[in-house]
Amino acid sequence: MKKSKNIYFIAALFFIAALSARAPHAEPFSIPEKFTYDLTWAGIKTGEASLEIRDNGSHMQFISKAVSAGWVSAMKEFRKKTVHLLKTSESKIGAAD
Repeated sequence: MKKSKNIYFIAALFFIAALSARAPHAEPFSIPEKFTYDLTWAGIKTGEASLEIRDNGSHMQFISKAVSAGWVSAMKEFRKKTVHLLKTSESKIGAAD
């Protein structure tokens, strides 16, 4: 019984240490930024997807792309690109306060 209490105490200390080690103010991402993902089916890579964010002055541009892998394209090719624009105000997204 005493051994299990010690384990919980040590786990609590690690949890508190992890919380206190956070950066005081960190942005989730910077602009421009590009996120790339592998698309899989049953653990096999079937394509690639990406999301890119750009600042074009008065607009934020969100570009999403999806492309099927070469072996999948032999059966059914998939290529899709979508661009979304978001009008921004004078305050920039991701700018430090």
